[in-house]
Amino acid sequence: MDLQDLVNDILRKIGRNMMLFQELEHLLKYVIAYGNISGYVSEIADIKAKQVEAVSKQTMGQLVGQFIENAHSNSETNFDESEEFNEAQISINFRIETTPERYAEKKESLDKLVRERNELVHHLLPRFDTKSKASCDELGKQLDIQSEVVRNQIKELQAVITSRNKSMKYMASFYNSDEGQKQLEQGYLRQSKLASILIDIADQLDKEDGWILISLAGSLVKQHAPEEFDRLPEIYGFKTLKRFMIATHLFEFKDERTPKGGMKALYRLIPVIGKNAIKK
Repeated sequence: MDLQDLVNDILRKIGRNMMLFQELEHLLKYVIAYGNISGYVSEIADIKAKQVEAVSKQTMGQLVGQFIENAHSNSETNFDESEEFNEAQISINFRIETTPERYAEKKESLDKLVRERNELVHHLLPRFDTKSKASCDELGKQLDIQSEVVRNQIKELQAVITSRNKSMKYMASFYNSDEGQKQLEQGYLRQSKLASILIDIADQLDKEDGWILISLAGSLVKQHAPEEFDRLPEIYGFKTLKRFMIATHLFEFKDERTPKGGMKALYRLIPVIGKNAIKK
């Protein structure tokens, strides 16, 4: 191969690697924009749009940093327990399980690719001696090695995205099912202010066996959260406080005879659930 053919081959390899880096960057943007999403159901579409917009303006170095921290960390999104929930919330967190050693290795390999990408885009020209066959040969070998490394990272990200998309399809299918809708409703009810009040009442006023009068709980709810009590059907879709409590699956119930021969209704937290297991 004569010198001009070598130069043309180098230019082709430069263009190839530039396109590979662009593909890698595009995949990183996708994973970061759609990997972690949290918010009210009605706001999810807007949240996704804002995340896509934010990611579109970031450099590859920033993308790599976010991918490493978001996809490989063990942190989870926690909702503010003091917040009042008016509708169901969704939190989607995509994580890649890894060891500390693998985490460090992945971080170093991606950081190195960022440096190589910047070198290719901004600083290659001084090393590209178009009058030296030896220089072209050496640069061509380096570009070939670089292309294989980038291709491998692309394959890994494509596998991550495929796995993520399969999980999302499964989740969407589940939550469109009757059981999924039931769990969404149950989660919303458990996060509600009314459920929190009933849990606190059960914790603070229960007898030794844990049981407390539903009528007493109703009086306390009406005293401290009258709107929740008066608008029970409008807010939650239940005509009575007990029906709401049953739907949460947080409580168990029993009836006891009174000394005068009547009946009284009692409730308590289901022991295997407990207050700490409810507030996540």
